[in-house]
Amino acid sequence: GLARALAAVFGDGGAKPGSPRLARNGPVLAVVGSRHTAARRQVAAAVDYLKMPLVTIEPDDLISPSGRMRRLSRLAEDVANFIISGRSVIISSAESRQLPVGQALVARLLARLASRVIGRVMPVGLYLSGGDIAREVARGLGLSGIRIVGELEPGVVIGETIGGIPRPLNLITKAGGFG
Repeated sequence: GLARALAAVFGDGGAKPGSPRLARNGPVLAVVGSRHTAARRQVAAAVDYLKMPLVTIEPDDLISPSGRMRRLSRLAEDVANFIISGRSVIISSAESRQLPVGQALVARLLARLASRVIGRVMPVGLYLSGGDIAREVARGLGLSGIRIVGELEPGVVIGETIGGIPRPLNLITKAGGFG
């Protein structure tokens, strides 16, 4: 699902006939907050198929609040450097059984990481997997809405951001356990 959706919009394969087409030149920031098995398989496929780097928040990153902020700053710099070099990148969390905190904190930290990255560099697109992630990233970026353009697949929505950042970003959202 993730690899197919990203490739259809931002890759060289092109979207299905009748699919919306947005700006395609440049890297995508994918934020995958879902711990669902389907989402994990999709991340693995995107890393494998699209050769996207994967940057993860690890259990140790979540223990100390002060260490957490330093670590997020370093991760944001790493992710921004991938985007600056023209590479799409995925940010996610470690497997659920390894995390010492709840999903709400993980979603907030991934959203904070995404906001820090977008504060440094603007990717051409943003892919959000998981409802908690979509809500927290929208909140973290100060978005006032999303202009829906259409569906890539049933349940895989494409649009663009409204407000909160210097220019609109292409946006794909998908439920974590879907497709």
